[in-house]
Amino acid sequence: MLTSYKTKLSSSRCIRGICACALLTAFSALGSHAALADGGPPMVTDDPGTPGDGRFEINLATLVNRSAAVTDYEIPLADINYGVGERLQLKVETPYAMLKDANGRATGLGNTLVGVKWRFWDGGEEGFKLSTYPQVQLNSASPSSKTKGLADPGTNVLLPVQFQKGFGDWDITADLGRWQRVAELDSTWLAGVVLGHKLHANDQLMLEVHTERADGTHHGETLVNLGTHIEISPHLTLLLSLGRDISNTLTPFNQFFCYVGMQIHIATKSP
Repeated sequence: MLTSYKTKLSSSRCIRGICACALLTAFSALGSHAALADGGPPMVTDDPGTPGDGRFEINLATLVNRSAAVTDYEIPLADINYGVGERLQLKVETPYAMLKDANGRATGLGNTLVGVKWRFWDGGEEGFKLSTYPQVQLNSASPSSKTKGLADPGTNVLLPVQFQKGFGDWDITADLGRWQRVAELDSTWLAGVVLGHKLHANDQLMLEVHTERADGTHHGETLVNLGTHIEISPHLTLLLSLGRDISNTLTPFNQFFCYVGMQIHIATKSP
């Protein structure tokens, strides 16, 4: 959701209304408890959490992102994660993208993102947690996607670290990292913070500020984002967020973006 180097998706007014109504309805249903929460989908900022040994965490989502001239969609975004032990996570993520502008509509596969998260410090439920999450963005499996503006060129590398600390029902999550990109694209530094409060054991509301800055220039992007996790069942969690840029000189200004998805939990090992 941050910059054209991350996935760009945008919406029509109809979809914007659906996202807003869905998020507001979810907040109302959760009651009047205050809330702050973890990072990870549907937020841009990642957290140190991993699925657990032998467990799949599959995020299937629709993302929409609207600027003045372009509307981008990821329909769907498939984000598949698998836990190896209690502190390692393997990831593969691929979107099917659609772009709409004054010249018409283009569709195709976006970039594939693969990575490994390692939580190398775990202080318990309310202690400090630290992780690193190196990821590699690969060329799209569809060669025409780059020409259509649906995928970035070359092989790009993300090297971030994540931090989390609990304070009772409150959490603070942050990440800091770098996108090292091919010559055609600006390499950037990124940072994000998510504040959250648990409504129930597995239900949270989240408020996020995330920024990205290009090397050697004053160009950058900062967004705000409001999201929630709502557990439907032990195997299914609803993911919702909506937000917008508050400043952007790096890419076209995002007037609105929205994430609507489901997180599926599958255990491959007996407890």
